[in-house]
Amino acid sequence: MMLWWKRSLAAQFIEFMLLAPVVSQALAFLISWGERDEALRAATRGEFFSRTALPASLLESLPAPLRQEVLLASGTRNRCSRSG
Repeated sequence: MMLWWKRSLAAQFIEFMLLAPVVSQALAFLISWGERDEALRAATRGEFFSRTALPASLLESLPAPLRQEVLLASGTRNRCSRSG
């Protein structure tokens, strides 16, 4: 028994025209998924650095006794202490 889409050229053309956008959308999705993941990682990395740089510069601008109190209050160890 012959399938209906193998009978006529018009049916084959319609099948191709319906299948082509689905395949192209799937390929575009796969390509953009990798780019999206890479962009999210870069944004996360940038956010981490900006959130880290601001408190570090704030701590550097504080006087030494106050810096020690801020570090104790925040629950972090004094890893960035300087003499002086």
